[in-house]
Amino acid sequence: MLKRARDLHSAGRRKLADGKLTTAEATFRAALAEWDKIVPKPAERAHTFHELGRCLETQNRLDNAMTCLREALAIHRSSGPDNAANTATTLYTLSRCLMKKDSWSEAA
Repeated sequence: MLKRARDLHSAGRRKLADGKLTTAEATFRAALAEWDKIVPKPAERAHTFHELGRCLETQNRLDNAMTCLREALAIHRSSGPDNAANTATTLYTLSRCLMKKDSWSEAA
């Protein structure tokens, strides 16, 4: 399950980079389904939530993107201070979505 989740995550990133947004989204969702089978839930799944959020942002599905990014952020924050760089990256991506929605008060 762990290898499959990682492989799906990597495949989703390649598809996102190639602009295949619908396929990338489906692949990230499949990866999340694999992550959900693992107990305890690995912190790595935050990266998949982040990438799915980026994919949805690119499709201008901002509310859905922000839901995924907030999930990634919660996982990063619960994983401790070693995740500061990942937390910052996710905050940056979330703030981009908020700016696109003209939701400045939430971004502050």
